[in-house]
Amino acid sequence: MTKAKHPPVLWTVALVAVLCVCSPRAIAQGPTSPVHVEGTLNLSSDWYSSQGIDERQPHSTYRAILAPTIVLFDQIRLPFQLYVTSDDRGVVQPFNQFGVNPQFWGWITLHAGYYSARISDLTIGDSRILGGGVELTPGPFKFSFLYGRIQQSAAADSTSGFRGAYQRWAWAAKVGYGEESSLHLHLNLMRAWDDSSSLKSPFPDITPMENLVASLQLGIPIWGRAVFLSGEVAAAALSNDTRSPVLDGAPSALLNIFTPRQSSQVDGAAKASLTIMPSPTWSLMFAGQWVGPGFVTLGYAQLPNDVLQGTVTPMVRLFNNALLLRGSIGLQFNNLRSTRIATTQRTIGSATVSIQPSTDWGLDMQYSNYGMQSNPTNDTLRIDNISQSLSISPRYSFPAFGASSTAVLSYSLQTFTDFNTVTGALSNNRTNAGVGSWIMAWPSTLRLSTTAMYTICSTALIQTIVKTGSETIGYSFFNNTLTANLTGAYTIVVTNGDDGQFSARIGFSYTPGKWGTFTLGFATSQYIYDPNSGSSSYREHTGNFQYSYAF
Repeated sequence: MTKAKHPPVLWTVALVAVLCVCSPRAIAQGPTSPVHVEGTLNLSSDWYSSQGIDERQPHSTYRAILAPTIVLFDQIRLPFQLYVTSDDRGVVQPFNQFGVNPQFWGWITLHAGYYSARISDLTIGDSRILGGGVELTPGPFKFSFLYGRIQQSAAADSTSGFRGAYQRWAWAAKVGYGEESSLHLHLNLMRAWDDSSSLKSPFPDITPMENLVASLQLGIPIWGRAVFLSGEVAAAALSNDTRSPVLDGAPSALLNIFTPRQSSQVDGAAKASLTIMPSPTWSLMFAGQWVGPGFVTLGYAQLPNDVLQGTVTPMVRLFNNALLLRGSIGLQFNNLRSTRIATTQRTIGSATVSIQPSTDWGLDMQYSNYGMQSNPTNDTLRIDNISQSLSISPRYSFPAFGASSTAVLSYSLQTFTDFNTVTGALSNNRTNAGVGSWIMAWPSTLRLSTTAMYTICSTALIQTIVKTGSETIGYSFFNNTLTANLTGAYTIVVTNGDDGQFSARIGFSYTPGKWGTFTLGFATSQYIYDPNSGSSSYREHTGNFQYSYAF
């Protein structure tokens, strides 16, 4: 069993509880009542029926959900959830995933139970912690300490392909000066370890690990707020199996926080950015990141390593913000130490143009290009592809028939080109899509919305064409407390034959002041298949009633 090198979590939890309950300042600054309840109530019921096919949903379902939150001294929140459905009923109480995060005097934040906290980009930041912690921000100074369990043990499940996981614990600390958006210097430390006794009969490739990461963050305003340089450099030590033999000659001071073993590895990582923004009309940002092949932080579940990447992002506003130009281009490489059979290069580029010369009309255009290329000796293993997308969306507002009107058109093109000699012929695809809509709104609250859509998706094996037209009419009554909407749509799908779908929906929403909102809706769909397809046409009908109230 891995030796625990951490203070008892109950100390931190107890400290938070005492300060939350006993702090006179917290009580004095609380609401008029030291205890109050807030939350939501939601009641709903659904109906379903069909002709021509077996029912694909239950004929009727209902749900009732009450979600109250007890607030103590405006510092501690205890969320509950009580629910009843046609299939199940139960109570979800906060002690399954309960966390308190009270703040005192504007510079003390305490954590107990379940919470999320970030130390830095290269140490810990996306883990859900069960434990305790404290964050102090007196003036420009920063002091943080976090401790707890970041991963629950789980036995292997052969039915889902899950190979099991050890229980994982971690602590992290920060000491520094300044906010990350201004002049700052932070020293960060994170240690994580697995409990080797928490998993019975593990697979040979599932091993208990130990991890130590130290990083230094620095941010320097070079020219006021116009030029800002920031970055972080980190070193990480990882033992891939804490059951492996210990290395001889390790310093005793190091053994208190990390044990070097025959399965241990050490590597580094760094990231930096330079932002140039002399005025709101233009900016330029350079960003880069290097993560060594052996750099691992257990505080980030999905941080990739063996990566070198850089991006350039310019932005400019012209003609009193009537024209916005924004772009980004970047390169990414792996195989930094020639440990792979091939190097993969990724190219990422995007551009955005937004034109808004007046409030009446505008135009948005976007283009992106993502390419990937590798150079293996065996050409059949070659990865070489390009994904491209282009979209153009003009819009125009104008008066018509006594109503304010807005017309929007949108065209998009997406392509994927695979240059691999084996997979390319079947992987290539191309999609063209066009959407047009016309929305009209009268002072009487009458609204009309007309939409047409046309899509063509082509692959080496099949081409699919989808054409849709829809119309929606809406009107509000009784000083906008009651709203009614009616929608009708027809869709044609062309593949090997012509299939169609007609759908209609009517809905009502009623909000009687502070007494919540009542919603009622009915919908019907008729599916009409090509006679040569071998499928039978059918109909489906649904209904829904819902009441929601916030207190």
